[in-house]
Amino acid sequence: MSGFTISLVAKGDGATLDRIYDALVREAETIACAGALPIANYAKIIVRKKTGTLARSIHIGGHADLTPDTRLNADLFEYGEIAMPERSATGAAVFVGTNLNYAPIIEFGGAGRISAAAKVALHKYGGGQITGNFRPAYPFLRPAFESGAVREESREAVVLSAQIITQHALAGGA
Repeated sequence: MSGFTISLVAKGDGATLDRIYDALVREAETIACAGALPIANYAKIIVRKKTGTLARSIHIGGHADLTPDTRLNADLFEYGEIAMPERSATGAAVFVGTNLNYAPIIEFGGAGRISAAAKVALHKYGGGQITGNFRPAYPFLRPAFESGAVREESREAVVLSAQIITQHALAGGA
């Protein structure tokens, strides 16, 4: 699994540091979502589109409401949810992706039965050269995660989210 870790350095008395730590752990999923959202949004932009269903289906597991073009009732009911967030005593992990059965073939390419109509559509919409029944790869999740600019935007969102939560904890918020 790929990801990144944020380390915080804080100064203060024990009670203050405990309050900050407790707030950050309690809101770890929120912080993780802040970092995942730029990745989901960029993947939606760069994915190849024919009908737009694949782009609309990309979301953060358990938080599809954060990506406004995901039709919560239609898309998730029809195609299902991706992995739900994982929480631990010290943090959280969230997952960006889609549960569409054809998404891995778009992301990685692969063999499979390709109808004549699909071959025409692939050619018409920039599907590249079709050799036999092999579909070329058009990655969208990996480039979204690996993009330096998107990673920096994600890092900034995580830091800002952690700062807001820390300020709230210092102000005596729950």
